[in-house]
Amino acid sequence: MQPQFWNYMEYRYLFSNMKLKFLYIFCLLGITLSCTQEQDFSQDDTSITPTQKQETTIDRGNRVPVRFYDSNVSIATSRATDSAFEEGDAIGIFVVNKGETKTDSLVASGNYADNLEYRLDTNGFIPVADSIWQYEKMKLDLVYYAVYPYISDITPVFTFSAFEDQTNHYYYTLSDLSCQKKESKDCNVSLALNHMMSKIVVRLQGQNIDQSNISVTLTDMRLSANVNLNKMEVTATGSATPSIKCEENTSLATSTERVFHAIIAPQTLTTASGLIIRTPAETKSVPLPRACRLTSGKQWTLNYDIVIDAEGYIYVSFGGDEEGGQHVD
Repeated sequence: MQPQFWNYMEYRYLFSNMKLKFLYIFCLLGITLSCTQEQDFSQDDTSITPTQKQETTIDRGNRVPVRFYDSNVSIATSRATDSAFEEGDAIGIFVVNKGETKTDSLVASGNYADNLEYRLDTNGFIPVADSIWQYEKMKLDLVYYAVYPYISDITPVFTFSAFEDQTNHYYYTLSDLSCQKKESKDCNVSLALNHMMSKIVVRLQGQNIDQSNISVTLTDMRLSANVNLNKMEVTATGSATPSIKCEENTSLATSTERVFHAIIAPQTLTTASGLIIRTPAETKSVPLPRACRLTSGKQWTLNYDIVIDAEGYIYVSFGGDEEGGQHVD
């Protein structure tokens, strides 16, 4: 009987040890499966297949070049003349992608477009090299900065200077800095640039003055200005130029009137500045009638009554002023 008792106890002991071993193996298996499931879940959560990426891409349609037609690009008519571009004129255009940058401000470089040159011919303003691109649908939020004349090395803040000798119409027009900031999603963009400099007009009125060789020169006025495209502001800088030769507007010339003009920086002028009227026989210095403040896009017209005698000598009297010359006490 006793040997049977020991056998029973031995079997019970062995069976108990086997249960512990199976339980231990089962726990290890559960931990392994749990880790595997967590790893697979993590991979499924972060991995995106190329097909899935394509499904979330915005369909903007085709990319097309932005056009600036001759008929919808002009200079704002804030003056009596010079409100249209001429064939061969070139403008520079900066562009900000406002939807991407969350701002409409230009930076020094790396904008959506940096000072791309567009030149006017019979087909409108055509890119000289690179084009500006827009989409046919789901268009980009683009902000345009246009600058005339085109200057190859400018940044959003630069210095501009009008020419000292503006007797040639080409150099007179190149002195007429004009800019615009405009937001547009169109593929055909219209622009109306604003004059940023100021203009002096000298109108001489008298009898038979079309028979005389007359020239007008401005004295001691500043030609240079610091330009900030983000603010669309210009501020006169540098020293006054001793003499600025004016262009004559021959389309307005009559036997009783001659008109001269020149572009200068916006500035405050005193009677220390003036003008010189020349004929072959005489040079007449004339001071400004008063101090005045000239602002961007404005012209100050000075009217003088003039008599030129048979020998070519000049007699001048002031006949009043008009437009844009703000009084300075």
